[in-house]
Amino acid sequence: MKLLVTGFGPFLDVRDNPAARVARAVDGASGPGFRVVGREIPVSYARAVEETVRHAREHGVDCVLGVGVAGTRTAPELERFGRARLGQSPDVDGVCAPRLPGPDVLESSLDVVRWAGALGCHISEDAGGYVCNAWLHQVRQRLDVPVGFLHVPPDGIAASWLIAGLARLVTSADAP
Repeated sequence: MKLLVTGFGPFLDVRDNPAARVARAVDGASGPGFRVVGREIPVSYARAVEETVRHAREHGVDCVLGVGVAGTRTAPELERFGRARLGQSPDVDGVCAPRLPGPDVLESSLDVVRWAGALGCHISEDAGGYVCNAWLHQVRQRLDVPVGFLHVPPDGIAASWLIAGLARLVTSADAP
């Protein structure tokens, strides 16, 4: 399995985004049955989706996991849904939430129960109303591989935590 991990870069008052840190840290990591491509993407409604789709196709990945920081989270949480509704906060390009095409709600195409079990994290039903949510909703529609999103707390996660979880995942039946 080749997995693309995208992590959002700086935005608002988050200058050193833990999501970007983990994506950079896992780039090139591998284990029995998996290899990771990690890429930082901008906190931009349009560019984040376009860059993710480009990276996924360029590297011929089997699965995509987006990572973003959420100031209200105290532990990593895998998102079950991406929704077409957004708040009004502008992205790094100064763009306020656009109207998202497609269904009002899209479920992650990852098996979130299996992934959460392998990663040892919780499942969230609400990806928020900002770029993370828009990313899941839009990338899920644009790619024909499983797509999911992981929110991390402001202090981030260790790359080793993510790699160990991926190793548990691919050694279980029917990955991803």
